[in-house]
Amino acid sequence: MEIVTGKAGVPHVSSADDGRRIAGEVGTGSYVLQTGGKLAPSLVDANTVRIATGDMIVQGRHIGVTAPEDVKVASGSQGKKRMDYICVHYTRDVSGSSPTLVETVEWKVLQGTPGSSATAPSVPKGSILDGDADVTVPICSVTFDGLTTGQPKLLIPELTPLADLGDSVSRTKSANVEWYSFHEWLGGMQVTVSDNGAKFGKYQVVFDSTGIAFFKDNKRVWHK
Repeated sequence: MEIVTGKAGVPHVSSADDGRRIAGEVGTGSYVLQTGGKLAPSLVDANTVRIATGDMIVQGRHIGVTAPEDVKVASGSQGKKRMDYICVHYTRDVSGSSPTLVETVEWKVLQGTPGSSATAPSVPKGSILDGDADVTVPICSVTFDGLTTGQPKLLIPELTPLADLGDSVSRTKSANVEWYSFHEWLGGMQVTVSDNGAKFGKYQVVFDSTGIAFFKDNKRVWHK
């Protein structure tokens, strides 16, 4: 056991510590924050995709783009289709007997195979949260139809700010509700309202990949 947010007398808080905390708070996947240009990709020319300013959380790591950045993609092939991924390529130096453990990120293009359909390229397995030193995470895609380059599309969702979530719940609060909470995770969310047992009890509505469920006093009474 280790206290992370506490004085230990020596440097002891690592990026892995902070990454786990962020992942625990917002999710273990990758998300666009609502800052700057929200990383909106646009096509400059047939071989250049421009990524707008903004911030993202990639498996617990906060990555910022403070100025628009251009990423080069290869030309399409006559009569064939292709899909490329523009990815964040994360590395941590673990080479040699005394590795620096320095972490870096850069853009990397995973090029698909030209064919009769635009098939997504394979992505190497790896997880920053699992401690892997070389991880590739797709951020947006771009398709090619012959020599024509399509408009790039973001692959990761926008993360809703907590202030907006609080506002959305507070606007629906009635005089009978003593407290309420909103919990969101990757692929689902839960809304809880309660009068602390004074009259109505506690109610929860859960939305996830399995459907919608309704709970009263922690017992599921309906599911679809």
